[in-house]
Amino acid sequence: MSLIQNVLPLLKNGTSLNLNLKEVEGKIQVVIVPQLAALDEEATDEVVASLQSVLVHPVRLMCDRETTDAQLMQAITGIAPAHEAASDQLAEYRQMLSDAAATAKVKAAEKAAAKPAKAGGKPVKAVAAAGASITAPEDESEESAVQKSNGTEAAPAPVSPAATSFNLF
Repeated sequence: MSLIQNVLPLLKNGTSLNLNLKEVEGKIQVVIVPQLAALDEEATDEVVASLQSVLVHPVRLMCDRETTDAQLMQAITGIAPAHEAASDQLAEYRQMLSDAAATAKVKAAEKAAAKPAKAGGKPVKAVAAAGASITAPEDESEESAVQKSNGTEAAPAPVSPAATSFNLF
C-alpha cells in the first residue's frame, strides 16, 4: 500500500497532517503532527477534550536512514485505525451535541410561543379581581348567614387600608 493510502484514514473529518523530517545524530527524526480543522482549545466537555487530545497528539519516530520508509509506513499503519476511530467518535459526538442543542432550541421556541397564549388569560383574571370590592360588605351575605345558622361563623373580612384612617400626627 502506498504512503497516501496509509495516510488517508488520518485525514478524516478535516484533519490535516504535518510531517517534519530532520536528521539528528545520523538518524532521521520524523514528527507527525495532526491538526484538527475544528479544534476547540477551550472545550469544557470532557469527551470532546479527551478525543481532541488523542487526535492532536504528535507522533515522533527516530528511524535508521536505511529503514526510514518502512518504519514510517509501519507507524502510520499502526496509528491510522485508532486515529480514524477517535475522529469518527468526535464527529458523531459533536453531531449528537448539535442535534441536542437544536432540539432544545425548538422546545424553547415552542414553550415561548405557548407562553403568550397562557399569559393572555391571566390579565383577564387580574382585571376581574381588580374590579372586585375588597371592603367588608355592609350587610350579611347569604354564605355568612348559612354559616351562622350552621354554627360555623367565618372570620371577619379584612378592612381595606383605603377605608381606614390613620391619625399619625
